[in-house]
Amino acid sequence: MVSYLPIVRSFLDERFGRKALCLEQLRAKDLHGFILREVQRVSRSHGKGVVTALRSFLRFLLQRGAIRTDLARTLPGVASWRLSHLPKSLPPEQVERLLACCDRSTPTGKRDYAILLLLARLGLRGGEVLAMTLEDLDWERGEIVVRGKGQRLERLPLPADVGEGARMARPPRVLIVDDRPKVLGLCARALEDAGYEAHTAPTAQVAMDVVEAAPPDAILIDLQVPFVNGIGVLYRLRKAHAHIPVAVITGLSNLDDAAVKEIRALGADVRVKPMSVDDIQTIARELLAKRDAANLS
Repeated sequence: MVSYLPIVRSFLDERFGRKALCLEQLRAKDLHGFILREVQRVSRSHGKGVVTALRSFLRFLLQRGAIRTDLARTLPGVASWRLSHLPKSLPPEQVERLLACCDRSTPTGKRDYAILLLLARLGLRGGEVLAMTLEDLDWERGEIVVRGKGQRLERLPLPADVGEGARMARPPRVLIVDDRPKVLGLCARALEDAGYEAHTAPTAQVAMDVVEAAPPDAILIDLQVPFVNGIGVLYRLRKAHAHIPVAVITGLSNLDDAAVKEIRALGADVRVKPMSVDDIQTIARELLAKRDAANLS
């Protein structure tokens, strides 16, 4: 109780000064203002002691009949949770330094960079980022789906830097189009060993379905795809997805110049079999480099 006296005396001096004490004039706003100033002046833990001392004093006054209103009930609590003193936001320069700490040459660094961008640029909650999947990113429309509280879905514009960061956070998606299951399996394993996400399609129609469902970052097409050959697939791709880099693979070493010109006029590369695992990985790497160069231009 003795420790309460300096706090109560300080409050009364601030409220009445040298005037006579008129305790019935005390109002809740007088108490709140004093508590806020004390918390700002010293600390939140000290603020809790101020509230406790004033609450005890006010209950004493009410019991003695010096005041008619139970002002102790109007006193606020003072939050002093662990780490509650941390700022709610970081200055822009600190955000930039935090982003620069991410090693984007590693998968973990790319993931961390994408998460931090979502938090910093869009102001998303941690739970909203945690619930997000790559399917929530609509690359064509430039939008992102956010899963909020109560199963509520919201669509937000996708800033360019956030979209690029999120794209880099996932493995590049490469589609292989070939009618031979053994070749598809070998190519898929070669690409996955290199860190890519491999998708396969045995026909042109399956390939178009895959592209429409989730556009890949690069495509490898065998020239001799049944029903519609590789050039036919390329024409269909270019109508809706002209930006996807493509390589047409052929076993015909004597492919005529007209066909080669036609393929290259459609923006695709021509590669000749046979190919090793390293060759498949190199083609995918070169196609992705072409895509990155196009995005920067």
